[in-house]
Amino acid sequence: MSTEKTKLKEDPEQEFKPSLKHKLHMIFYPEDHKEIMKITLVLFFQLFFAVLISQINIMLYSWYDNKSYFPAVNKVTILFNAVQFIPSLIASGALVVGGNLYGQGRKNELPVVLMTGLLVNGLICLIIVAILEGVSPYLLKFVGAKDEPIIGAMYPTNSELDWVTKYFRIQISQLFIMSFTQVFISGLQVVRKQKHIMIGAVMSNVVDVFITASILYWWKANPIFTSIAIPAANLFQLVYMWLIVKKDIGFKKLPSDKWINGKFAKEEIKIGVPMTAEMATFFTFHFVSQGAIAHIHGSDEQINELIDLNRVMSSINQYCGTYLQAIGTAASIMVASSIGKGDTNQAYKDGINTWRLALYGQFIICLIVLALLYPLLLAFNIDKFLITKYAFWLWLILIVIDLGDTVNMTLLRSLWTAGDLWVPLIVSLVTMSIAYGGLPWVVAVTYKGDPGVSLILIYLMNCIDSVTRAGIYIYMWRSKKWMKYAKKI
Repeated sequence: MSTEKTKLKEDPEQEFKPSLKHKLHMIFYPEDHKEIMKITLVLFFQLFFAVLISQINIMLYSWYDNKSYFPAVNKVTILFNAVQFIPSLIASGALVVGGNLYGQGRKNELPVVLMTGLLVNGLICLIIVAILEGVSPYLLKFVGAKDEPIIGAMYPTNSELDWVTKYFRIQISQLFIMSFTQVFISGLQVVRKQKHIMIGAVMSNVVDVFITASILYWWKANPIFTSIAIPAANLFQLVYMWLIVKKDIGFKKLPSDKWINGKFAKEEIKIGVPMTAEMATFFTFHFVSQGAIAHIHGSDEQINELIDLNRVMSSINQYCGTYLQAIGTAASIMVASSIGKGDTNQAYKDGINTWRLALYGQFIICLIVLALLYPLLLAFNIDKFLITKYAFWLWLILIVIDLGDTVNMTLLRSLWTAGDLWVPLIVSLVTMSIAYGGLPWVVAVTYKGDPGVSLILIYLMNCIDSVTRAGIYIYMWRSKKWMKYAKKI
């Protein structure tokens, strides 16, 4: 008996009993939080400032010409937001491939990765932009653009549909410009030069606001010309990114036979296409959901007011989205680097730790926005009746969606980076087609009560997707089955 007690004391694994404090520490404490936040905060402030500038742009229109152009610009913005993911097509693959090589100490091969990404991404985006130029009138009509003149417009228009189509066709050139900018940004993210990314984004957004404000309030020209603001701002950002990449990555003139590396191109497409397909699925079904809002039962005036409220709520929610985008990028960088070093256990920890920080930070930001929601909506010239009756309910639902998206922006990004690409895409297709594609239209067609309640119900339907996918991706990451796909490039 005494011998057994002695053996038990000598065995530290049997003797150790973790305290409650230790258990809570293991569950909730994010390791490597300083490294994660070092990457995240720079990106967050960059994106936050970009959102702030975009809010100013929206405000410029919300107070311009007695809001006559505001609904039209919101409809253009809905479509533009649905396709803005396109420049990330190959850029997302370049980020993962570059991060993997960087983790192996092969920084000298990054210029080839970037040149490959530039050529492939530019060609694909050019083709897509050409297609969008042709189909844009049909898509804009889907989100509520009317074949009627804009009521009260300072400058005569044939119809709202004609005006928004011209506006979109000019603005969409930004996608081709960003196809190059995004690849340069991916390269700078790999080598941890987020500071310059932030400077470029801030300066380009200042250009955007300056052009828009000058056209509307200084020159008092036709507001259709504000469509050049975003392309001009992104052209400025492209030039700045190119100069920094040349300086920090050594992006020198490559011989023509090294412009495209077949292996890197294959990896960038293999990784980038499923990742972009998942984003395309989200934006496509989100666009379908926006179309449902435009077709709920109610008068044209009521529907336009709810479209404006919905658009402004989405804009305010971007403050929360900036943090998620930033920490999602940090997750991709850290997981890719750990896989490049051959350490899949560390890659697993990187995913979990970024998710923990995403959850804590997102909850705090959502509460801050909740406290400021009323004055923010007033600043956008939203009617007080709409704020008090509907807006707070909409924001409470958005909080649930945002907390679910902490998983979808960290662990999903980690799965992509590890090479587990197609199962998450199938999951997204199923959940989004139901929560964003089908159910919102069921509400729009069948519910004939208060139009504002219809909007709340559509938000609730959207919530199903975020919560469901979050649960599935947590299970997938914790199962560690993705490790069989993780490899050095």
